[in-house]
Amino acid sequence: MSQIAYKGKRLSNPEKDAVMLDLAKSLLEENLCEFAGNILKNVNDQTSFEFLSCKGQMLMISKQFDQAVAIYQSLLEQNARWIYGYEQIGHAFFKLGQEPQAMQIYLKALRVANLTNQQITDQLVYLRSGDCYMKEQMFEDAKVMFLLCTQDFPTAFSYLNLGRTLYHLGAIDEAEKVLGIANMMDTSLALTWGYLTMVLLRKTQFNAAY
Repeated sequence: MSQIAYKGKRLSNPEKDAVMLDLAKSLLEENLCEFAGNILKNVNDQTSFEFLSCKGQMLMISKQFDQAVAIYQSLLEQNARWIYGYEQIGHAFFKLGQEPQAMQIYLKALRVANLTNQQITDQLVYLRSGDCYMKEQMFEDAKVMFLLCTQDFPTAFSYLNLGRTLYHLGAIDEAEKVLGIANMMDTSLALTWGYLTMVLLRKTQFNAAY
């Protein structure tokens, strides 16, 4: 690649690397892994935290989860407070079908975030953790995850998941209220309608259910 210049002045290698990494990140946001990979080849310092983080993201998008885990683990050895790294390792394990390992990492991300006064940056940490608890019929634990999700990411889907957990816990009135919020936020979620119908049937409001 020819030398990059700005206003007639050649950029230093660190400056050029910064430009390349910003460009690669933009391409990865559009899931353009091949183009991002070509850009990363032109980065001089391929041992930097930023470069390896970018490479890990590229590996996640291209579904090379084992390699992504190895990179993120090496980066967490440098910075054990890096929430994003825990989140991505958890997602990789989840995609690999290794849900117990994913749960272990998700819970560690939550502990680190709490201890370091940081925020979870991806609602999937809560949603996938809650889903794993639901599969094990650990509804109280699932409730905690989905409640946290509604607080940090108040979406229709997060309220739907909290509502269905409350339904399974037998908290029918609470479930109806929460599912109503989910329905107000997004009327297109068929699962919300399904659970609202089951709530009404449990309350013997047969006419309303139909």
